[in-house]
Amino acid sequence: MIKSYKQVSSKERTKIWNESFSGYQTSMSMTEEQLDNRLKHLQLCEDSSFIMYENNKPAGITLYGEKIIKNQKIAWVGGLAVHPNFRKNGIGVLLLNQVENIAKNSGVSTITLEVITENIGALKLYERNGYQAKRKVSVFEGELPTGDNNRLFFKQVENQLINDHVTIPWQNRRNHEHQVFQIEAKNQGIVGEIVCDFDVAADMVIIYQLTLLETKRFKEVLIALKQTFEIKYFKALNLHTDSYEVNLIKEQGFEVMMERYQMEKILSEKIS
Repeated sequence: MIKSYKQVSSKERTKIWNESFSGYQTSMSMTEEQLDNRLKHLQLCEDSSFIMYENNKPAGITLYGEKIIKNQKIAWVGGLAVHPNFRKNGIGVLLLNQVENIAKNSGVSTITLEVITENIGALKLYERNGYQAKRKVSVFEGELPTGDNNRLFFKQVENQLINDHVTIPWQNRRNHEHQVFQIEAKNQGIVGEIVCDFDVAADMVIIYQLTLLETKRFKEVLIALKQTFEIKYFKALNLHTDSYEVNLIKEQGFEVMMERYQMEKILSEKIS
């Protein structure tokens, strides 16, 4: 039996989510409000996200969303997990089959998802079911450096929902209401741009995209972030592992906290 996310009470679906992600490589535990906000913020669909039951007991949960990217309808799996009581019973395959049925009925051309590189079991499951690892993304977290900044400042601009490059991960795209700032230098004008959010409770800026005209300014940008917004920490989320941004972060001595594969399954040929 399958029920949509919206057909299940907030209390029950949150309990299923937390139990299904128990033992995961990173904490996925959420409150009812946090789980609902995940769907809202990441533009996932309550009708297409679902909970699967076996013998009237929850066996797994999947969050699902769709959007048009570069004239193609793309689906993203924003979380898929099997309940501990039903692992190694083929439930993961059934969840993926249901995702594919939903996607095909909606005219989706490609299904995408991420998997932690160390999660070998999940990686093999996806590969057996036709998913291919296309790119690797990295997550960094650390304390912003201290220093004097009197050259750079940040000018917030309207998020114009520019159609980001197709390889930008779902969570990092501008159309999730992230904040966008032009990075400007005195007597020089615009020298870069940052797409980010602020987690006040964690005293942290979360960086989704960073573009610099001069890479030598990277440390200066970090110092300016700390001084301008009076925050202590930063997290760089899902940056392409082979990008210049990741190289710059590593050069400053920050270590990778986590790596994920971006995986795709093609359902229909793309139309140019």
